[in-house]
Amino acid sequence: MSRTLNSSHDIEGSVRATRKSMAIYEKLAAQSLGDRQSQDGLAEAYSALGVSLARKGALPEALDLYRKNLALRLKLREGSKRVHEKRQLMLAYSHVGDTLGNPDQPNIGDAAGALDAFNHMTAIAEEMAAADSSDKNARFDLSMSYLRTGSAAAAAGQGDAALMHYRKSLAMTKELQAGDPGNGRLRVNVIYLKMRIGKQLAAAGDLAGSIRDYREAIGLGQEMLKKDAARADTRVSLLKMSRELVGVLAKAGDRPGALGVEASIVQLASGIKEGAPESAWVEIALAYYALGQLHEGWKEWVEARGWYRKSVDQWAVVQGRFTLSPAMAGQPGVAAEALARMEKK
Repeated sequence: MSRTLNSSHDIEGSVRATRKSMAIYEKLAAQSLGDRQSQDGLAEAYSALGVSLARKGALPEALDLYRKNLALRLKLREGSKRVHEKRQLMLAYSHVGDTLGNPDQPNIGDAAGALDAFNHMTAIAEEMAAADSSDKNARFDLSMSYLRTGSAAAAAGQGDAALMHYRKSLAMTKELQAGDPGNGRLRVNVIYLKMRIGKQLAAAGDLAGSIRDYREAIGLGQEMLKKDAARADTRVSLLKMSRELVGVLAKAGDRPGALGVEASIVQLASGIKEGAPESAWVEIALAYYALGQLHEGWKEWVEARGWYRKSVDQWAVVQGRFTLSPAMAGQPGVAAEALARMEKK
């Protein structure tokens, strides 16, 4: 019931339904101590309610429920060799880690705690994949575990560990893709991982390696866009990769390359149409700001002022349509400050 409501975006309805379900399972679990079925149902209810609350933005309460789910899953795993218990425990660690500090989604900012949870998750995923090398689902779970662990490691300032996990995830994803070349999700994951590797290499000072991976990721994204030009999510990904790449090219002293990417950003932004998701309009504002930074770095005040103005105007559009997430709430002010700075030049 709650999953159906979740899929229809009725978050409040999902929370109410799942609370009722949880109350029922808590009574059943209390009445039949040691009954695995009722314990499993209660753990599932904790997890489902946690998902609903996380979507609502109630992260501390969601985390508390995810930890209750984890505690039950650890008990259920004791003495059991069933794959179901292993996978549910792996997912329980994933939920805890995501909420603590997965930088790819709203979290409470505990990168170290997230990394610890993801390390436990990855250990279980590795065990499951090793048990049956032909199990594609287990290998996909492991590739995603490496990705999450890499993201948490990057957020925790462990660059080498992040790169190691990203590369493990990329290698496994490519292996899965070789056996299923038409799988769009795997293609998107390859693009995302190359982008992440590019960003991490730039942070480590390997600009040439970073540019290579960014360009490979952008090339794959452009291939996807050619097949389906109406997909806003592909344009959003390309905008994000392009704005990150333009900064790396500037650091590398490649002005022609940076200007080429600037032209691509303009073209991509012009293809965002009415009805596109919030992320598309936010990404345009961020991309315009990045171009302002590019020209400010070159001491081209007029051009920088023009791009900062575009960013400020775009943020006004976004704020008129959406409620910004906490992570983005300060960005309109940052753009306005940059514009004010350029107007004094």
